[in-house]
Amino acid sequence: MKSRLLLCFSFLLLAVALFLLPAGTRKRLARTGRAFVEPAAEMNAMGLRVAREALGGLPPNMTVVQRDDLLAELAKTRNALEVKDAASEALKAENDQLRRLLRYVRQPRGYSLVVAGVASQLAGSGKVVLDRGSADGILAGQAVMTLEGVSGIVSEASIRRAVVTLLSEKDCSIPVEVPSRQTNGILENHKGQLQLVAPMGAGFDSLEAGDVVCTTDLGSEVMQPGLLVGTIREKLRAPDDSPIYVIEAAASSMGSSRYFLVAIPEGK
Repeated sequence: MKSRLLLCFSFLLLAVALFLLPAGTRKRLARTGRAFVEPAAEMNAMGLRVAREALGGLPPNMTVVQRDDLLAELAKTRNALEVKDAASEALKAENDQLRRLLRYVRQPRGYSLVVAGVASQLAGSGKVVLDRGSADGILAGQAVMTLEGVSGIVSEASIRRAVVTLLSEKDCSIPVEVPSRQTNGILENHKGQLQLVAPMGAGFDSLEAGDVVCTTDLGSEVMQPGLLVGTIREKLRAPDDSPIYVIEAAASSMGSSRYFLVAIPEGK
């Protein structure tokens, strides 16, 4: 009898203690108790609580299928946002390039520069089509540049379009000179290698690595002289023992540029 009274008194004390505990603690103790009595139901409820917390709160009656659909929709939205972010970054880079080009164009010089965008690239070749043409003063034979230096030459021009043959194209040919040696020649692409050939001038055999190569208007009425093309990298010998100079182009990213500058001499 005495032990029964002690047991009842202990249970009463436990009930009072649980009643006096904070609400959060009582809930945790209740969940712990249910975990022993109904482990499967409690694990399922725990999974739903974790999902609600991860997604910022879900309705308590949401099914697994509904949850999966919501997760898929969230993933789709996230991917769409990432695509928009990438497009925004590309647009920002394009705007930055245009700002640099326009700053370069505004610098004082004795010739004009037309900023032209790449409308398309001819498949399988080192040629690009610009979105400007003869209506903007662009003519075949004019030099085409990036901010680094000459990257090609206009090979065809219509009213609204112009085809540019880049230095990387196998049939590219540009008249050039080495101002420090008063020597002229032709820059040609031989199997992917830029070479200075067709010597004109007494100092052609004395050129050295590091000499600067620029455009020349010799034999051309539309080529702007004095534009940086590149530097001499090494000296070779042709079968007839005439010198051939390998040129390192100044424009390193000509094939990936979205905009070019076309140099138009005064009065052209």
